[in-house]
Amino acid sequence: ESNFVLVSTLKQVGTTVKDISNKAEKGEFPGGQVIVYSLKDKGVDLAVTNLSEEGKKAVEDAKAKILDGSVKVPEK
Repeated sequence: ESNFVLVSTLKQVGTTVKDISNKAEKGEFPGGQVIVYSLKDKGVDLAVTNLSEEGKKAVEDAKAKILDGSVKVPEK
């Protein structure tokens, strides 16, 4: 059993396109603004296909802690 795991971060571009399109349709296009999509608004995620059940649970637990604020993720 290996102690290395291959994972990939996912930029959820579809979420972003849908959100911006909906805003544009309502006449609220946010032109000229910098918009950041995060874990909170489903702008990013992790592909967990290659993880064990234990690994998947660890990822879900970490995501929950990030979302509830008990773990702070640096922006840079």
